[in-house]
Amino acid sequence: MDLARRDKIIDNMQLELEYRKADMFNKIKQLKIAAKDNKILKNVVKEYTSYHNNIKNQKIQQYKGLEKLLNYTNIISNDDNISDDVLRKIKDDQRSLLREMDNIKREIDKLTSK
Repeated sequence: MDLARRDKIIDNMQLELEYRKADMFNKIKQLKIAAKDNKILKNVVKEYTSYHNNIKNQKIQQYKGLEKLLNYTNIISNDDNISDDVLRKIKDDQRSLLREMDNIKREIDKLTSK
């Protein structure tokens, strides 16, 4: 499979995932409304809320872990004894960490706004 085709498949899968997440959040909103009169649904909403909070906390922990890695790479990059090749690799790693942190931050924001 060529690279462009693989990227297109990945993009389509990410769009589908976002669509399904949005659909799930809409259904949960409807469920919360319906749960006002139904004890069983109240338990379902309670379980979902617990699950949702766990996912959010995991994302926060991921973000903090990446933040620690980024701080560590900053410390290493300030070392005068490293070669230019190692410094270039560190800078690449920092960019990658920042991209991943940005993605996780967006996920946290989405989870928080729901």
